[in-house]
Amino acid sequence: MIRQTAVAAIERAEKAIAHGPPTEQLLAFMKGYWQFVRSPVFSTIYRLVLGELHQFPDLAKFYAHDVVARGLKLLSGIIRRGIDSGEFREIDPLVAARMLVALIVMNGIWRDEHTGVPLLADKRDEDVFRDVAQFYLHSLTTTEGAFAQADGAPSDVASIIPFAND
Repeated sequence: MIRQTAVAAIERAEKAIAHGPPTEQLLAFMKGYWQFVRSPVFSTIYRLVLGELHQFPDLAKFYAHDVVARGLKLLSGIIRRGIDSGEFREIDPLVAARMLVALIVMNGIWRDEHTGVPLLADKRDEDVFRDVAQFYLHSLTTTEGAFAQADGAPSDVASIIPFAND
């Protein structure tokens, strides 16, 4: 099940996010990950991982290597390219990747009315995603990289985030 869902999603992201500026790659990753987190399949995987993985050491090792580490490698690579290009501020890419995963997962869980803690159930998915994306991009970007006009980049991070004008 994990190979067919989580690993397959990472493989699709690795292929889909291979081109373009790092900010666009990051937004594509964020949007795809948000959609996965908001899917019914994620809810099942999350409950399995949280509640049962400790009882299955081989599965835990597989999940840690093939899902968590691989996803963080993809994401931290995007962030590293953004740092190198000057779009993102200097930061440990792996730490930045972990923080993004935590933001998306927790906001997705809080958005889910089936978790028993639907803190964001009254908001639309698009609104929660926009909040997360704006917060994260503003925390990661440099003034020069994110808001530069010389290369035709948008003057406002919100203008490049899907759903920003809904």
